[in-house]
Amino acid sequence: MLVEESKWIQKALETEFKEGDFPLLNVGSSRLVFRTETQPHIHNNIFAPLEKKGLKVLHTDIKDDEGVDLVGDLNQKEFREKLSDLGVKSVLCSNLLEHLPQPQLICDSILEVLSTGDKIIVTVPYNFPFHNDPIDTMLRPNIQELSAMFPNTKVLDSAIVEQDRCFWDDLKANKRFMLIMFVRWSIPFYKFSEWKYMIKDLFRLKRKYSATAILLEKC
Repeated sequence: MLVEESKWIQKALETEFKEGDFPLLNVGSSRLVFRTETQPHIHNNIFAPLEKKGLKVLHTDIKDDEGVDLVGDLNQKEFREKLSDLGVKSVLCSNLLEHLPQPQLICDSILEVLSTGDKIIVTVPYNFPFHNDPIDTMLRPNIQELSAMFPNTKVLDSAIVEQDRCFWDDLKANKRFMLIMFVRWSIPFYKFSEWKYMIKDLFRLKRKYSATAILLEKC
């Protein structure tokens, strides 16, 4: 997650969410160390302010790890019923959809868990390099395309959030990574299905990283 992306989420939570919009379900939360140490801005900007207010957040992921409150697959009916029983009132789905072979399934599952008037925050990369985790489908939708994945909702807020950093900056900061990437770009016959995405990054090295962010209300 980009730092500016986390700040946008923080502002949306502060200005558009009330106490009745919680518990908030953090879908694809990853483990605690990722949120607090690998990318500490996630915890500092998003979850720490909620904790201080005593607002409940449920972190869910398909993998069992420290900091995951609920382990399960949102596409499973039994798991969705469990979430409904817990009274989930809003969902944060950040940097997950691009890692799913069928992202629309999760979008539909999120909508099924929520009721009319409940809120959803969704963010995905807009300009960001190919990154396997464990896959990257290169889903890079704009605001209209992303909101269309959540039918029967209205957009309360949206933005293309830009970070003052680009792929070239990351390559310069890590010469070994730069060498690996230039070697990888030169051998299309190795995992061509991935290379065809990776080669595009070569032509947008200096384009600033950005993310698409939307705040929705279920109708």
